[in-house]
Amino acid sequence: MDLEETINGLNDIKAASLQLDNFYAQRKYEVLDSAVEKLQVADRQRKQFIDILEDIRSEVWGYDIPSPTVPEYVEHHKQMQALLKLIDAKIKEVIENE
Repeated sequence: MDLEETINGLNDIKAASLQLDNFYAQRKYEVLDSAVEKLQVADRQRKQFIDILEDIRSEVWGYDIPSPTVPEYVEHHKQMQALLKLIDAKIKEVIENE
């Protein structure tokens, strides 16, 4: 093998290596782009979930009887407050896990 063939062979290897590097760089970009997209979707879903929980909380609060005096209403108030506390805890948990 003469010098020119050796140089041509090395240039072929160099070109193939460059193509392989480009392929892997493109693949890394696609994987990272996909990961970013999935995180954005998850963030939108988390925000929607918080909005839904806050809507439910508002509805439950509307059914509560503030400062009840009749025993049946006191029990109802306690149940509504327990439910509100549960919803608040879930909202807090979702927000803290952001």
